[in-house]
Amino acid sequence: MGTERSLHILLVEDEQTDAELIRRTLQRRFSIPFELIHAPDLATARTLVAAGAPDLIVLDLSLPDSSGLETFRNLHAAAADTPIVVLSGYDDEEIAADAVGLGAQDYLVKSSLDANVLTRALRFALERAKRQAAERDLEHVRNQVELIRSVQERLFPPSPLHLDGYEIAGAVHSAEAASGDYFDFIPMPDGSVGLVVGDVSGHGLGSSLLMAETHAYLQALADACTPVDEILTRCNRFIFRDCPEDHFVTLFFARLIPGQRHLEFAAAGHAAYRMTQDGNVHRLQATGLPLGLIEHARIPAAESVDLEAGEILLIPTDGIQEARTSEEELFGLERMWDVVQQSRHAPAMEIIGQLCDSARSFSHPRPPQDDMTAVIVKVLGDDPDMATTR
Repeated sequence: MGTERSLHILLVEDEQTDAELIRRTLQRRFSIPFELIHAPDLATARTLVAAGAPDLIVLDLSLPDSSGLETFRNLHAAAADTPIVVLSGYDDEEIAADAVGLGAQDYLVKSSLDANVLTRALRFALERAKRQAAERDLEHVRNQVELIRSVQERLFPPSPLHLDGYEIAGAVHSAEAASGDYFDFIPMPDGSVGLVVGDVSGHGLGSSLLMAETHAYLQALADACTPVDEILTRCNRFIFRDCPEDHFVTLFFARLIPGQRHLEFAAAGHAAYRMTQDGNVHRLQATGLPLGLIEHARIPAAESVDLEAGEILLIPTDGIQEARTSEEELFGLERMWDVVQQSRHAPAMEIIGQLCDSARSFSHPRPPQDDMTAVIVKVLGDDPDMATTR
């Protein structure tokens, strides 16, 4: 069983009699183990603080080398994160309010000081300081999350994308401020465009950072080579080196050539779906394992797919179909495709919005448990019935 660390209390008091009285009072009545260090003046107190910040400071405002609120300002500047309880021989409400306004945890008047008042003030000061420190830490985390979220938003491409023969849109709806889902439209050296949808296992900060790494690797690899299988196979090796053991990335990478109804793809543990003009749905199966599981795994390309005018290609992450009610009923593939079929003449971006809204409404009041992301590709043609309705 470990020994509890003693609380380090710095008592800044020039009157030796008062200092000894406070020491004895705390020894008799303070329930927390402590070590009390005495400083008779401000200069000594600052030297002790510089050598190692105490857990708590009890400060007399009237010292040989400083007096009044300037005493507090001076020591508080040297120990900004340490709770300070002020002692004073003056019962002055204005000074008390000013001291607390400057950051003091409490203001005690010596003439009305007793054991209960002193020990209670010190306990409350420690508790408030802990709460304030936790609030500062939480605010720091929120700021970091907001920074990551803003960086992520800059990683996502402009959407919708109008490519000769296609209308393409993508969107991410995050379960938390930072997302582990990812989509991208990547210009490739031969003039084609790479469509990417990825999903890092889990969600939150760790997943979002791995997503950002995946984005960077794919951008670099797509700029250097064209075959979709080579891009994902190389990316897998990089991700394997960076990926924690309990994380992996599912990813669908498709390649479209402007003006041609022809789809090439490779998929690492991630499926996509085609809906024909008559409403039939065809699944595009994964061609390999998720990225990051096996270092030298190959992610082969599937046989290329000839697309027809009026088809819709949907590349979702599983947060949509796996949205569930409090009774654990899944939104599922059938509902997902019902939404797409009912809104198929809407703009691609609007279809994604309706899809995510429907999944969230289905699971309400249960909040989303995972990020929801999708890319929609509408194959355009000359049939007026296929035109987007705005």
